[in-house]
Amino acid sequence: MKIAVLVSGLVTSAHDLINRNNKVLKEKFPTADFYYATWKGHESKFYKYFPNDKCFIFDEPIMHYHPYMDISNFTSNYWEDTKNWVHRSGNLEWTKHHTKQILIHSMLLNQLEKNYDVIVRTRFDAFIWKSKEANFTPYVEDTYINQRVNGFAITQKPMFKTLYESNYKKDVKMKKWLLDQLIIHPRKMINYDYIMKLHKDKKLRAAEYGWHQVLSEPYKDNHRNWHGWVNHDKNVEDTFIKEG
Repeated sequence: MKIAVLVSGLVTSAHDLINRNNKVLKEKFPTADFYYATWKGHESKFYKYFPNDKCFIFDEPIMHYHPYMDISNFTSNYWEDTKNWVHRSGNLEWTKHHTKQILIHSMLLNQLEKNYDVIVRTRFDAFIWKSKEANFTPYVEDTYINQRVNGFAITQKPMFKTLYESNYKKDVKMKKWLLDQLIIHPRKMINYDYIMKLHKDKKLRAAEYGWHQVLSEPYKDNHRNWHGWVNHDKNVEDTFIKEG
C-alpha cells in the first residue's frame, strides 16, 4: 500500500504551531510521502517554516459564485439552516471561499503519480493529538480494503481525545456531510475534471458539504465520520494546545 499525505491551503496557525503540526503529522504517517501546496502570493509563508521542502504553487481560483447562497441543485434542512446562518452572520465574503480547500487538494493530487493507493488530506493548521492512542493506521487500512472515505474533526471541543463515529440514523446531517480536518480517501475517488467542472458550472458546494459531494456522493454515501483527535488549531481548547 502506497500512501501520500497532501497538506494544502494557507500557511496560518495559532500560537506558531505550524512546525509542531507538521512534525506530529509525520509521526502519524511515517511511511507516507508528503506533498504541500498553497496559493500564489502566499508561498513566502510556506518557505519561512519549511525552507527545505518543495511546495506546489497554484493560481488562486476566482470565485464567480457563492458556494452556499447560489447553489440551486441541492437542498436539505441542514443545508438551509447553514445558508441562513451564513446570511445572518454577515460572513458572505469569508464563506465565499469555502470551496478552495477542495480545489487546491484536487489540483495538488492531479500533479502526482497515479500509483498511490491511499491519500491523506489535511491542512497546515491541523492540530493532531500526539498521543499513541491517536492511531490512524486502522482507518488507512479501512480506506484501502473497503475503498471508502474516513473523515476526522472535532465537533465537541472538550472531547478532543475521545473518538466516536457518527450514527447516521440518529444524526442524519452527517450522511451528507464529511468531516474535513483530516480526510483519508482512496486515490481514485478524486476526479479532478469533475471537480473543476462543478466549479465552472457554479455547482461545487462549500466545505463539508462539498467534500461529501466529490468524495462520497458519487459512491452512494460511502464515507465514515469520526469525531475526535484533530481540528484546526484555532478551534482546539488551550488545555490541549498546552499539552501538545
